Amino acid sequence: MTFVCLEFAVLLGVSLILVRALPRFRTAVLLLASYVFYAYWNPWYALLIAFSTAIDYGAARWIAAHDRPRDRRLALWISVAANLGMLGYFKYTNFGLHIIHDLLGEAASPLPSALDLILPVGISFYTFQSMAYTIDVYRGRIAPERNPAVFALFVSFFPQLVAGPIERADHLLPQLRVPAPSDSGHFEEGLRLLLWGLVKKLVVADRLVLAAMPVFETAPTRGAADLLYAALALFTMLYFDFSAYTDMARGTAVLFGVRLSENFRLPLAATSIAAFWRGWHITLSTWVRDYVFLPLGGTNPRNLPRQALVTLLTMGLVGLWHGANWTYVAWGLLHGVFMVIYLLWFMGIRRRFRRASRIARHPAGAFTGWALTMALHAVGMALFFSPDLSQAFHILRSFVSPTAWMAPPREPLGAGFAILIVLWLIHARMGTRFPLERIGDQSVVWRALFYAGLLLALALFAVPRSHTFVYFQF
Repeated sequence: MTFVCLEFAVLLGVSLILVRALPRFRTAVLLLASYVFYAYWNPWYALLIAFSTAIDYGAARWIAAHDRPRDRRLALWISVAANLGMLGYFKYTNFGLHIIHDLLGEAASPLPSALDLILPVGISFYTFQSMAYTIDVYRGRIAPERNPAVFALFVSFFPQLVAGPIERADHLLPQLRVPAPSDSGHFEEGLRLLLWGLVKKLVVADRLVLAAMPVFETAPTRGAADLLYAALALFTMLYFDFSAYTDMARGTAVLFGVRLSENFRLPLAATSIAAFWRGWHITLSTWVRDYVFLPLGGTNPRNLPRQALVTLLTMGLVGLWHGANWTYVAWGLLHGVFMVIYLLWFMGIRRRFRRASRIARHPAGAFTGWALTMALHAVGMALFFSPDLSQAFHILRSFVSPTAWMAPPREPLGAGFAILIVLWLIHARMGTRFPLERIGDQSVVWRALFYAGLLLALALFAVPRSHTFVYFQF
């Protein structure tokens, strides 16, 4: 079940009616809806999420009830081991078997080359969210949740279950216990976010998939110009696809009186690689910062080699989080290299030479930083969307090959790049000059025109068959 199917509309409608008709049973209704939503793909998935819920609920209560450090650490490690073990088994077992067979060859023949495993949808999201709760209880940041039903809803809340945002317990749990008052303004806001997400998904993201993926799939026969266009289109598609899910998740949650965390903050307008990661998949970036980067000592300004090493390790783990494939690991490490280069520039040249700082703040310098940031992410798409390293390296070689740039394009590049520029400009203007949140403050006539425009765009340009959200596979 996805946000763009009839079954979800029915589930959402029934849940809203029951919550309003039976406010005392709000938690039970939402918990049932969440498990129905998740079990729709595969009923066995519900057992996995129930297992993770039970482990972390019990571990957190045990940590709070005991003072001995040994007992508290034991409960914490049981939670971490259970969550990472479940994630590792379903997501990385076959990847590990593949590595063993590549390293040992015939000596690894007693081991199977792969197991018949189905990756549970969203397992990377809810295991990180549930595990962070236990860690925060251990650190004393929050008190454990006593109501098992409320905690189960925290882990499985269906608007953000399969692709985030990865919520923190101190932000989401209080809203699940006592929802915000709901009125017509909140209802309109929720529907506005849902409609806006539908347009981003069906009109923009899915059409960019149709335009760009065939180019990547036939990469060996394409020139560099075609591949650059496809890489930029896929990067743009990835943003609109993922942010569309987030908008629809936030809109659905608002209908139930819950506000989810912001997950994007103008990433396509970023003028540096660091600014991009501060605005892209914010809840994952902050999760990795708080639970990996900072504990490893990644912010020690007096030890640049350690800071660089921790940055590379952290970004490599971010890549691995996205998928069990060397292409994702390489993508993460590549961004780690970009981050280290930026770190060295920021810590060295920019701090020592005031002229460099002035250049970075100048409109021309900002534009150069933006263009370079977008180009670097386009290069990363060669790894992110390629099925293997061989194809990825072919695309990367094409970007630096004079011969590949001389190959005549087979795509309407002029129109394609114009569309991408228009999308980037709309993205920047909507975010800085006229954010979506302010639409509700406009007059009735203006709001009616806005909604009519979105409905017209859906009627005229929506793809007849939607593609699965990209981040569902993670």
